[in-house]
Amino acid sequence: MFTVKRITEYDGVVFGALLDEDELLCLTLEEKKKEIPKGEYKLYYTMFFRGGYHTFGLQDVLDRTGILIHIGNTIADTTGCIILGMKPYKFGSDRGLAESKVAFKRFMGRAKRKETEELYIKIEDCIERVEEEEKKEPETPGLLTSLLRKALTIFIMSRRHRQD
Repeated sequence: MFTVKRITEYDGVVFGALLDEDELLCLTLEEKKKEIPKGEYKLYYTMFFRGGYHTFGLQDVLDRTGILIHIGNTIADTTGCIILGMKPYKFGSDRGLAESKVAFKRFMGRAKRKETEELYIKIEDCIERVEEEEKKEPETPGLLTSLLRKALTIFIMSRRHRQD
């Protein structure tokens, strides 16, 4: 099972970590106003027509349809979907994820290896709200470093939990 663990919210952007069982695959980005409700969802294979490639969508999301996992960098690239990336990045004044194609390829490779089983994704909150003082900083390296540390902490803690 894949799991999205939401880690932090900053200026309407929700960053998280995508895990496959106990392995950290990449980071995630969602728009706060359109974030997917916590829960477990079956994944289905589909075409992302706007992007021109195949991907997976989330099935049976309450009051929502067409929620996909896809390539993108900022909330401007999504309308309520999950964007994947390898590292946080600042695109002008927008915060987002870089190396999205690398992350997406990694996710799809892992999902395709499991093609004989039904695929599910669990959405969980481990949210830490960024304080107003942190938002006033002109640069984001502190936030980005913090996000990566939290993602790695989640990964390490999930591995320890599995080993117990």
